[in-house]
Amino acid sequence: PPPTPPPPPSPHPPHPNCSSPQCDALWGPGGCPDLYSIPADLIRPVMTNATPAGGVRARVIAPGFEGTQAYHALYLPSEWSSDPLHTATYPIIVEYMGNGPWSDGFGDVSTGRPEDSNLGWGMADPAGTKYIWISMPFLTSDLGPKTEISTYWWGCPTVTANANCGAAYNITPTVSYLHAALQQAVASYKGDPSRVVITGWSRGAIATGAIGLYNDATTALFKAFIPYSHLDGDCGWVDQDNRSALEARWARLGGRPVLYLGECAVATEGGPAWLASLGLNGSAATQHMEFMTTGFANHNDAWVLRNSTARGYMRAWLARVLA
Repeated sequence: PPPTPPPPPSPHPPHPNCSSPQCDALWGPGGCPDLYSIPADLIRPVMTNATPAGGVRARVIAPGFEGTQAYHALYLPSEWSSDPLHTATYPIIVEYMGNGPWSDGFGDVSTGRPEDSNLGWGMADPAGTKYIWISMPFLTSDLGPKTEISTYWWGCPTVTANANCGAAYNITPTVSYLHAALQQAVASYKGDPSRVVITGWSRGAIATGAIGLYNDATTALFKAFIPYSHLDGDCGWVDQDNRSALEARWARLGGRPVLYLGECAVATEGGPAWLASLGLNGSAATQHMEFMTTGFANHNDAWVLRNSTARGYMRAWLARVLA
């Protein structure tokens, strides 16, 4: 038979490997590699306008937001059934996307739109089973019927809030949408309100605290947290100069389980360093917090679409904490 042709050249330069004790332990002295050097074994399903059903990722609008431009992507596990005799309920993954449009020149990109998020798809084994997966939107400030998805940060009267909007800032639409979408998932799609995890990449990782721990009522929604590549307050947007608000959010964590993942040593070294700067290392609030490298060099949530030590651990960790 003719020889297998070589793969086409990558359209972007290879990402530099990164070396850290954890990366070197996984991969040897070369450290964590470019994720594009590892073939994907999962393909995230595309959001469609179909009616929600088992194995379908559908475009859905949370109650109360029908007159706006807001929506989320709802995936129901393949074993889900609308049959009233099918009484099983399902844990819920709430995911927030990174900022966009964004790219780094190495093929890592983000649109900032909920339907392009990947983390939730890699959390079940096998993919597409066990969990309801909600790719949640960030929203602009309240613009009435013009309220829409913010692809860059959130809460300002523009979809790309790349500058502080001062007194115009309003987080209420984003938080209200979260509550409404979760209530809908429980009431209409057999979600289990006692087993909800919040996750996110980059901006979305910051949001696991900035939104997920926003107030007591919101904090109570979540049993566990999986931020990927950032923690609340370590850069960016919300309450950047309001230390008391930041400390109040972290206090609300209250010892809930957290698995902080990051490329290279972002989580394994950066996470403890950030907590130390807040005086939280070893605190009651963070006593059940773990730190792990994804095993890749990229700032890119597509790492979950590849077989890896981190993906396997994350799946087992999530199953355990939501049991």
